[in-house]
Amino acid sequence: ASFSVCLDGSFGDECSVTCEDCVNGACGESRDRCECSPGWTGNICNETCPQGSFGHGCNSVCRCQNGGFCDPVTGR
Repeated sequence: ASFSVCLDGSFGDECSVTCEDCVNGACGESRDRCECSPGWTGNICNETCPQGSFGHGCNSVCRCQNGGFCDPVTGR
């Protein structure tokens, strides 16, 4: 994978993403990535957390019992 320096507030693969593309979040302070809202992931925050995880950065593990599915935002 090659690494390139993006200009004009763009970032991501081939510098094709801008802050306006962050759909479920906002641009990071350094304007070089999207900071996703809880429950969202991906380069532009357009993917829900994988099943079994939730919260900020999808870093929390769901504790549902009996095969239940948890909400990607709240974990309930």
